[in-house]
Amino acid sequence: MRSLPTVGLGIAAICVLASAGCDSQPAQDAANATGPYLCAPSTHPTSLAIVRSSTGSGTFSFPSNLTVEDVAQVTTMATALCALTREPAGVYHCGPAYVFYALAFSTAVIAFRPIELGTGACATVSGLDAEGTMIIQSATVWSNLATALNLSPATEQSFAGTT
Repeated sequence: MRSLPTVGLGIAAICVLASAGCDSQPAQDAANATGPYLCAPSTHPTSLAIVRSSTGSGTFSFPSNLTVEDVAQVTTMATALCALTREPAGVYHCGPAYVFYALAFSTAVIAFRPIELGTGACATVSGLDAEGTMIIQSATVWSNLATALNLSPATEQSFAGTT
């Protein structure tokens, strides 16, 4: 399995969203990474490496390091991520996220910039584009990730861990 870049942990408890999104270490890490953004035109990833990190004490029913090589599942996950829309600008009061998923999409010759999903009261994603971190309100992302990992049934809570 390919070595993944270190991805920062966390989004501030209160995130003020502007049109450019909120600043965070994961977004800065992704901006400093090389390779194309996943959602750039004409990208067709064929593999997905997933690494879970946690600052809490939750338990999970699946390993923390996984690789998905089913191209249909990888494509479905990439499509769901790229279809996300930004929440309107404003102040969001979110508790801290304790579980993060680093997603490394690739082809045989291209490694895309890393993406990070964070669970919590406000689920977040960073690394899709140059605009930074965004809060997501889409159960589809978690459902597609569950499908890619062959977890059924699974919800966002499955990815946050149980205590």
